[in-house]
Amino acid sequence: MAKIRREIVNRVLEVRTAKNMSQNELAKRLEISRLSVKSIERGKYIPPLQLAFDIAEELDVGVEELFFREKKAPTLLEQSKRQSNK
Repeated sequence: MAKIRREIVNRVLEVRTAKNMSQNELAKRLEISRLSVKSIERGKYIPPLQLAFDIAEELDVGVEELFFREKKAPTLLEQSKRQSNK
C-alpha cells in the first residue's frame, strides 16, 4: 500500500491580496524582508511557528486558515521505487 504524504500548503498570498495588502506592507509590519514574504507565499520557505502566528495576526485570520497539511498521493515514480525496494 502506498503511503500518502502530507504537504504543507499556505494561503498567505490569497488572504493578503484579498485584504489589499502589498508584500512590502506585510513585510514591514512583520519586520522581515519582502523576499521572505514572497518565498513564504510560493511555498519555498516554511516560516517558524512564531512567524506563522505573526502573519496570521497581521492578516486577521487564524493560523490554521493560512497553513495546513494536504494529502498528496505518491507519484508513479515513487510507487515504483517503493515496490522495487520490497
